[in-house]
Amino acid sequence: MNRATVCGWQTAGGPLEEVTSDVKPIRLAAYGGVAGPVLFTAAWVVSSLRQTGHPATGVQLSGLAAADARDPQLMMAAFVLLGSCSTGLGAASAGWPRPSQRGRG
Repeated sequence: MNRATVCGWQTAGGPLEEVTSDVKPIRLAAYGGVAGPVLFTAAWVVSSLRQTGHPATGVQLSGLAAADARDPQLMMAAFVLLGSCSTGLGAASAGWPRPSQRGRG
């Protein structure tokens, strides 16, 4: 069994070391994949409620980012955040095993 020293600690090495080293990026990608749409929806609701003179359900999504909207920067930031989280999730999932490849070593 291979042993390596990381920050003064000895690691056992072996086949599980590769699996556990990939857990954090996968979880981060999953959290981003969930957080992006949730935060986008929250920004949509908040921005809709902040529009004066329009009912919250009557404002178009693209109109919330228009130049004459009350807080267009809120929706523009939400669009960028959603795109970044979706891109991160897609990039991370590109290396995931396909269902037909699982169990094949």
